[in-house]
Amino acid sequence: MNDQKHRGTVKRHPKVGVGERSDALPEALGQGLDLLNERLREVETRLQRYGVVAYVSAGEDDGLSTHGLCFDKRGRSENEHDWLGHGIYFWEDGPDRARQWAAQKYQDDGAVVGAHIQLGRCYDLMDTKFTRDLRAGAAAIHQHFWQRPGANVPVNRGGHRALDCAVVNLWLDELEREGQPFQTVRRGFEEGDSVHEGMRITMESHIQIAVRDPACILAVFHPRYA
Repeated sequence: MNDQKHRGTVKRHPKVGVGERSDALPEALGQGLDLLNERLREVETRLQRYGVVAYVSAGEDDGLSTHGLCFDKRGRSENEHDWLGHGIYFWEDGPDRARQWAAQKYQDDGAVVGAHIQLGRCYDLMDTKFTRDLRAGAAAIHQHFWQRPGANVPVNRGGHRALDCAVVNLWLDELEREGQPFQTVRRGFEEGDSVHEGMRITMESHIQIAVRDPACILAVFHPRYA
């Protein structure tokens, strides 16, 4: 009788099937898993959007090295006509264009270096958010620097984009002083002859990245197919 009495006092929990959530589990656990999955999706999206493979043309004295896995300051372009301002220039997913430029600039001493780049805080001129911002910045710069009599206003001439370079440099420097530093600049360019008469697709169109902060260059490599 005692055994029967004790057996009758045992509380049995209902069975929980595979994939079902027991009411005994804290509700916060389910909410936490949902939040974690959402964050993982966000991270995956950011990595897909901001992690790029790019290529740079290199010469013997450029300071661009795959042996030391580094880009020293000699790799930074500071020409007055650099169209995205000063920085280390790459062709995004453009190994053949990098090879063409290496042969044109360095002849037999030219080479191509590949890099994994995290765009980070990117002033992305492929996005209208930033072209609108640059329009406002260009107007402010013209008014502040170049409207006075005798001002030496830079001029774009063909592939030499002195005006573009000056505006991008001055505006990004101003944004940095205001607490909005940008690590990279990105833009697509139409370049070269038409692929066929009457067409507007050109032979050397490409996307270029100017890396202002070398910390965005995560790794470099010798491309096998460039």
